[in-house]
Amino acid sequence: YRRQRQMCIRDRPNVDSSVVEIVYKKEIVNKALNLNYFLQFNRNIFFQRRKTLINNVQKAYDYDKSEIEKLLCRFHISSSIRAEELSVNQIVDIANTFYEHFEENKRTN
Repeated sequence: YRRQRQMCIRDRPNVDSSVVEIVYKKEIVNKALNLNYFLQFNRNIFFQRRKTLINNVQKAYDYDKSEIEKLLCRFHISSSIRAEELSVNQIVDIANTFYEHFEENKRTN
């Protein structure tokens, strides 16, 4: 993050400008087991921002609420947490756990 001074611009606006540099990581540390599931999961947990993670997951996938709570307990995550309070790594871990528990169980049954 770098702040640009107004004097650097010919027709000076009445505001300061900023330049943001995005540096991509070369290697992904925490990978999703199934990218399609992860992308859909991510969309669903942020679908209604003011709802809790449990309510968004339950509504999107029709998973049992007690099962969702049990899986979140593995990560020491409160049942009242919202998706916006989670880190990227936590979301990947939760999506992977849900994928293994619910989606792979569907295939074996």
